[in-house]
Amino acid sequence: MAEPVAPPAVAPRSKYARLPDPVAPEDMVATQDPGPLPYQRGEFDTDVEWMLRTVGLG
Repeated sequence: MAEPVAPPAVAPRSKYARLPDPVAPEDMVATQDPGPLPYQRGEFDTDVEWMLRTVGLG
């Protein structure tokens, strides 16, 4: 006859079982300077314009 199987042990509560309190939007501030904006080409994308002229769509 087979031996009786013990019930599975109860898993410990996860540290994520309870979420932290929400942060108010007025308390959210940047902790670092975001830095300069990335390079922007201008009003149109020259690569796309070249591609369209080359394949005859423009």
